[in-house]
Amino acid sequence: MPHPPHVLTPGALDTREFARRDAVARLAAEHLGPEGICYGTMSAYHARTPGHLTIKNANVCTREHGKVWWGDLDVTANVRELRALAQALGTTVFVIPEPFGRH
Repeated sequence: MPHPPHVLTPGALDTREFARRDAVARLAAEHLGPEGICYGTMSAYHARTPGHLTIKNANVCTREHGKVWWGDLDVTANVRELRALAQALGTTVFVIPEPFGRH
């Protein structure tokens, strides 16, 4: 007996959603580098880049795609890349600190 259309069977997962998320993550990595970038200690990084806005364990998110990238982010040095990512995705990107991007 076939399953009703609202019941997910093991083979019924929509792979298009996984492919879309993977494509968005690849696009973000092309603009910002690999996920999980770590600048080491923030005090040492700040000493090398005084005046830069840097967020440790930043999350780059959109309303449509959720979290698309995470890692240490120098917003000052990467503002062009963030704008280019927003343009490529056709939406606003938000940079938020780690505690707000865990879910």
